[in-house]
Amino acid sequence: MKKGWKTAVIVLIVLLVLGGAVGGYFIWRHQTSYIGGDKALQTALDQAGLTSAQVYDIDTEFEKDKYSAWYEVEFESGGTEYDYIIDAVSGSILSSSAKPEHAGG
Repeated sequence: MKKGWKTAVIVLIVLLVLGGAVGGYFIWRHQTSYIGGDKALQTALDQAGLTSAQVYDIDTEFEKDKYSAWYEVEFESGGTEYDYIIDAVSGSILSSSAKPEHAGG
């Protein structure tokens, strides 16, 4: 019975190490393949002609599907809501909009 437990523990340790290695690889790949949320935000700010000190309610989210990856960047400044979609690989702006905020929600 003790030999069975030892084998199970060894198998579990091997699986955990392999899982950690695979997970680490995908985290590393994500970090080196994509521009990053900070760069996506800076791209949107540059396009809007604003600085980070001039905006509030900043929201940057990474999204992807089977074929592409992008950042959705949203912020507000001077009564205007800005929305950008930035390609996560090239950093190019895929779409943008700026619209007045609505009073009262």
